[in-house]
Amino acid sequence: MIHVRTIFRPCLWCIAQVCFELAGHRYEIDSETGAPQGRPDAARAWAIIASNPVACAQFFHTYLGAFIQIALGWDRRKKTQVNPACLFGRVDAWTYNVETSTRLMEHVHVLVSGMPAILDASCSAMRFGAV
Repeated sequence: MIHVRTIFRPCLWCIAQVCFELAGHRYEIDSETGAPQGRPDAARAWAIIASNPVACAQFFHTYLGAFIQIALGWDRRKKTQVNPACLFGRVDAWTYNVETSTRLMEHVHVLVSGMPAILDASCSAMRFGAV
């Protein structure tokens, strides 16, 4: 069994673009340098995030859903794993809880039961003497 922790910080530039767009404050990322163009400074960014809780909730829900689908290979509607070739390999069960830290950063603790793909490959290689 493995314990995975993923943290949602809406003001990090790498994920904030989507959250800001949901909040109606679009900015661009330079395709050559990767630098944000027209991104608000930290104080303004926090003000935008704080004044748009619905946009943040929508982003958080989408972010978590994508993690469950891509990393765990699960379809939440079917309540079963549909892609055992996902990042974590075979996942028998999972659960999560959402918390807020003392710095008001929402984050998710995910508990996964199964065989992580990388461990499965390592165990198979050891069984057959490839390592």
